[in-house]
Amino acid sequence: MLILGVEYVKDNLSVNRIDLGVFENNESAKHCYEAVGFKEYNIRDCEMLIGNWKCIDMEMFI
Repeated sequence: MLILGVEYVKDNLSVNRIDLGVFENNESAKHCYEAVGFKEYNIRDCEMLIGNWKCIDMEMFI
């Protein structure tokens, strides 16, 4: 599904970068994003109603 989304962006949108965020404790999602080519570029604090969570910003240049 993720690969199809990346392919759609490449084929239909005029962008050179895809950006996403994943919570630090969601290691399986992070590994999935890395497997298709996303790279970590920042870690930030996200204020949630249930507390502060670390969010990893990831990007892929296309």
